[in-house]
Amino acid sequence: MPLISALRHALPLPFASASEPPGTGRLREPAKWDGACVDQWKDSLQESDAVCAEMTTARRELLREPATQLLVASAAPDRPLPCKYRVAVSHPALTNAMGQLHASWLSKEAASGGRSLVMASPRVEDSIAWAAACAQHRVSAVVDLGGPDEARLLKHCMRSTAPIILKHQSVAFKAENATGPTLHVEEKPMPALGPGAALREVKMVMQPHFKGAGGQAAPADAAAAEGGKDGDLKTIEQRMGWLRVPTAPGRAIAPGALLQTCRHLRGLQLQGEQTVAFMSPQGDRRSAVFGAAWEIQRRIDQGAGAEVPLTKLVEAVCTQVRAHRDPTAFESKEDVASLLAFASLAMKERQSA
Repeated sequence: MPLISALRHALPLPFASASEPPGTGRLREPAKWDGACVDQWKDSLQESDAVCAEMTTARRELLREPATQLLVASAAPDRPLPCKYRVAVSHPALTNAMGQLHASWLSKEAASGGRSLVMASPRVEDSIAWAAACAQHRVSAVVDLGGPDEARLLKHCMRSTAPIILKHQSVAFKAENATGPTLHVEEKPMPALGPGAALREVKMVMQPHFKGAGGQAAPADAAAAEGGKDGDLKTIEQRMGWLRVPTAPGRAIAPGALLQTCRHLRGLQLQGEQTVAFMSPQGDRRSAVFGAAWEIQRRIDQGAGAEVPLTKLVEAVCTQVRAHRDPTAFESKEDVASLLAFASLAMKERQSA
């Protein structure tokens, strides 16, 4: 392997794309649908400078730790993941060459609100790995932050209700309330989360298949009737709520969107081994921001922020995301400002409850 390629896979280099330039001061302000929250975001911009400065110092220490060199390639070549925080999938239905789950644990310890992970939106080729992770880690809620055009471009495996057949497995993300001969899906609009936000109740179904007569794929129960080798494998199901919150890759996140999303997740009352997955195309900054907001919300619910300044709470969570996901996360002060404004709103809501 050439030296440059080897360094790209060994070191956590910053990710860049034409639609989302790196660095600070490069994101547009949040959408105008929630004017009051946007004003609070603007007020937090100056405060975010100090938090970013503190995180820069912490990042230098993070990059010196030997553990950060144990990295694996992520959805984007320049976004490697620390091995010790990567979400492992050891489900018996998963075989080699079935794609990879580009996901990191943000909170792995079972606690009130369940566990949480941050990931790249799963593509069709990742469908078996994603389905296996849903079953193994009890993914009960998905917060999908990509827009419709992005989902079509990357071939998001959850977009269609038709089964995906790869090797000897099929995966389907069936809408629980699909009706009629064309399987029309009723979605619940979530206008408080912004334009286009919607909730769909989904049942993931993973089923072993075998090659039947004429080379056509057939379900495993048919294989059992004919003595097929896959007949002893069982169909696996997992129900989850799929919350789609369309966001723009080059725009800062509105604090109100973070607050309303966390309100929804709190209402689910997830416990123990249940998991929330935050996903965005290529696992970019958007999933990290929403994942960080949920971690801040959970800490506030557990009493954090009463004695420690909210700036320190936000800084601690952002540093945690950097350690678990990517040392270059939160380089834009606009994202930090979104989290600072959100933390203030969440604390006021907690105190008034």
